[in-house]
Amino acid sequence: MNKYRFVTITISVAVLGCRHDQQRSAATQDTVASTRSGVASAESLSCPADLPRLADYAVDSIFRGKPAAVDFTSDPDSREYRTVLTRAAARGPNFAGHYTIATWGCGSPCQSNVILDAGTGRIVASFNSNVGAAYRVDSRLLIVNPPDSAGCYDRECAYCRPVAYRWIGTGLDSIW
Repeated sequence: MNKYRFVTITISVAVLGCRHDQQRSAATQDTVASTRSGVASAESLSCPADLPRLADYAVDSIFRGKPAAVDFTSDPDSREYRTVLTRAAARGPNFAGHYTIATWGCGSPCQSNVILDAGTGRIVASFNSNVGAAYRVDSRLLIVNPPDSAGCYDRECAYCRPVAYRWIGTGLDSIW
């Protein structure tokens, strides 16, 4: 997928034994997917206070029209994931006001993700995650491998480190 002019982010490590939980809050249009394996010791936990907050990256507007069908010409390899992409696109935007993030498993604990433009159906970016992603329809912030509900992650887990990106309209810009 590196053939595009937009930013492609790949963060992956093959580790076995994780499970994938996905939660969606209809009230806030929050989407959080997280995965955790085992229990970390208190010494190995990191609870970063400076991780950017979704609320600090508000969008100007939210797309309210009928979502476009997926434009598979924007990424011909994506036809292999036609069902998951078509279903995600039909639900409408869930990220940065105007975009839909579609996710599917690519091995334990890997998730493949693409960002679809809800207005055009084009696939505009892709990224891999290992313990999910946190994003909202009213925020331009994407946190790949977000901390757990206590705001912590296991420093000794090579694939658990959170990474934050802000959507800049044409791609993702790493900010943390």
